[in-house]
Amino acid sequence: MGDEAFTVHEDGIVTINPDVPIRVGSVAVDPISVGSDERHLIEALARSFVRGGVPILPIEALVGMKLKSPRRKDAVDVVELVKAGIDTARVSTYLSTHAAHLAAKFEALVAEAADE
Repeated sequence: MGDEAFTVHEDGIVTINPDVPIRVGSVAVDPISVGSDERHLIEALARSFVRGGVPILPIEALVGMKLKSPRRKDAVDVVELVKAGIDTARVSTYLSTHAAHLAAKFEALVAEAADE
């Protein structure tokens, strides 16, 4: 890949440029890594079911992954999932157990969904 595939941040950290699409076949995927301290996400992946050869995470883990992302698109996805009727109590419980630092972001998005 060329340099355009990466973003160099002020603190010297280099990340993948979010404007460069990553695909599995014809499906675009978003690269969000699982940290070594996030065993719960590895376990969630193990519990996922497979549809069309693609593992589908349990909703609470999917929401957690989207909350990790700094992109507004992922926050909007969470708002839309809330509006579609996901079990917000279940997600809140999951977050308080496994990713408490994301709980406030989730609650703000739940409130945003309620305002729409």
